[in-house]
Amino acid sequence: MRPPKKEFEKVATGVEIVGIIDDVLYHENHTFPGFEGKEDTVATAIRFKFVLEGAKYPKYSRWMRLSLNAKATLYKKYASALIEGLEPEADIDLDILKGMTVNTKWKDNGDFQNLEEISAIGPKIKQDAAIPEIDVNGPPAEPQEEEAPLEEPNF
Repeated sequence: MRPPKKEFEKVATGVEIVGIIDDVLYHENHTFPGFEGKEDTVATAIRFKFVLEGAKYPKYSRWMRLSLNAKATLYKKYASALIEGLEPEADIDLDILKGMTVNTKWKDNGDFQNLEEISAIGPKIKQDAAIPEIDVNGPPAEPQEEEAPLEEPNF
């Protein structure tokens, strides 16, 4: 008997879907398959976890080398699209992207889907932005006071 084939949730392709970068994940000894018959390489890798509008489960980017070289996918496709004025080889903590609201566009790749495009909603994040602190085990945040409604001017 064979185990049942797992069906992955798919999102619409070729259209923009709003999402949030929920987490930035790292893997220190990730194995990347060799390209065109070359040997596999082991390097530090990164990928992004997204929570997308209308999706029941989180979606993930592919694993990429943790490199901000001008030719690297991480730089060309993600970092330069989301971080204001980012130069290649910048010394920056990519955890600043956690919690950022983004537009994403996905494409089918066999049984899976890959992120095709990503862009910031609103201004790009600044390089010196503080890393967001999210304490999922802490107490809930205090409710914010509502602003008083605007009063009608008396003419």
